[in-house]
Amino acid sequence: MEKFSFNNEKIEKVIKEGSKFGDCEIYIHQLNATTGNLHKNTITSVESTKKFSAGFRIFINKRQGYVLSSRIDEELVKKAVKIAKLSKEVDFYGLPEINKKVYKNVSEKILNFELENVKKFLQIFDDKVTLSEGAISYGVEANKIVNSNGVDCESEISFFGISGMCIADKGNKSTAIDRKEECFLFDIENFGKNLRKKAMESLNPKKINDIPEVIIFSPEVFAEILSLFISNFDAYAVDKGESILAGKIGERIGNLSLTIIDDPLMHNGLNSTPFDDEGCPTKKNFLMEDGIVKNFAYDWTMAKKFNVEPTGNAVRIEANLPFIGFHNIIIDDKNKIKKIFDEYDKAIYVCSVSGMHTANPVTTEFSVNVERSFYIRNGNKNPLKNFILSGKFTDIKILGIDRSVENRGGIYVPNVACVGLKIVA
Repeated sequence: MEKFSFNNEKIEKVIKEGSKFGDCEIYIHQLNATTGNLHKNTITSVESTKKFSAGFRIFINKRQGYVLSSRIDEELVKKAVKIAKLSKEVDFYGLPEINKKVYKNVSEKILNFELENVKKFLQIFDDKVTLSEGAISYGVEANKIVNSNGVDCESEISFFGISGMCIADKGNKSTAIDRKEECFLFDIENFGKNLRKKAMESLNPKKINDIPEVIIFSPEVFAEILSLFISNFDAYAVDKGESILAGKIGERIGNLSLTIIDDPLMHNGLNSTPFDDEGCPTKKNFLMEDGIVKNFAYDWTMAKKFNVEPTGNAVRIEANLPFIGFHNIIIDDKNKIKKIFDEYDKAIYVCSVSGMHTANPVTTEFSVNVERSFYIRNGNKNPLKNFILSGKFTDIKILGIDRSVENRGGIYVPNVACVGLKIVA
């Protein structure tokens, strides 16, 4: 893969010109990626993607002007100034102050990866247990943020991801869908074997007759539910009164006993970085401790508005405008269970759901269709037919968590046993 470079001379020129009018910044995003599309146990196509974008932002008398372009030149400044003069006033407390850092986390194994290596992975599947569709995507992205206050930070990070839908057909059908993404190369054969196993063990499901009180969420499902709640720690949502946690620092929330940490400095974390997408230093942030709200996630602007220390939570999609996001979410609970499936006489293990997008992040209420689950009795697992599961995250009482932590899109979670949910079979 080609090495990235930044035209520092052009960047400096744009910032110098923009500084004549107000506080300004430029964010450059570059991407070099390869994607192999998978269908019916074969690689059907290969796509190479190269991206370059530059986002320039300026503030003139608290009025913001922003321009997204595929080039770095003084036209960025002219257009942004024109937009700022026509815009309404926004919250503005200056830009992050001097910070010069270079962060690099690039895996040589990813740089040298060839799709030829996928052959053994595809051989895991056959006519009866088929990889219906999927994709393998890998590459490197580089970003640079420079502002008129002395920020000059750049990063280069590798990524490797795989997704797949496996269909087992042994007289009746079952489907398993999964995905995994890291900043390092992982064992795709192990991913394939687990995906096949998930499809196979879901054959011949039965309807629920006896509904137990205990629900055990897989890491995949609990990450989805947790992300619903995590959005309430966004300081912008708090500021607008759109968070259930507004005004609740130091208070216990519902039945929750969780500790929730956002750790941007985690080793090999999917979203690890020593600075955010505005160039502000990041730090480990305890959002909740034993069910008590400790802090929110702030970018520079919200931190200044709330008169607190920034937490470095400004994120961007490519070179678009920043917003508050999270890095690596880690959970903990005082109640640890070594063998979670042996702990209860009977329970339901929920492995896959659909419909979480309809949930209410403010009230944390959700109602989802459970598509893959198992009835657990005395440690034995039996597949179940689809059913409806509903509840409210803040009303859930967590009985315990095990140690089988998985990365689910930057949320690091184990299996979680809880009560306080409703099932309609």
